[in-house]
Amino acid sequence: MMRFHSLIPSYLREARGAIVVYDVTNRDSFYEVRRWLSEIKKHRDDEVEIIIVGNKTDCDGREVPLAEALSLYADSGFTVMETSARTGYNVKMLFHTMARKVYEAPSADAPLSESVLLTAEEVPLEHADCLC
Repeated sequence: MMRFHSLIPSYLREARGAIVVYDVTNRDSFYEVRRWLSEIKKHRDDEVEIIIVGNKTDCDGREVPLAEALSLYADSGFTVMETSARTGYNVKMLFHTMARKVYEAPSADAPLSESVLLTAEEVPLEHADCLC
């Protein structure tokens, strides 16, 4: 974590979502989740949607059961998931979940009601085939 510490403010500056990943076969990485959450809170407070992800579910030697992560973080309001980057297990679901959370979350930067009117522009027939 320390080698990435100086990058945190720039990555979080405009972030609306953060995915905090730990290795289910490495308990120390699970303990680091709290430090990452603290850094996110320090730089973005409650303005960012967070999903906590246990990765490497395809590997032997699990040290962090899903039930432990759920009891620690889901009870605090975080979404907790498990994935395998190697096999692709739950990876699409992770990004779909994050996209939905960010889309549905109110943003301090955007007005509560936005609408855009899209209209088709009529192209005169003599220019219909022109690519310029």
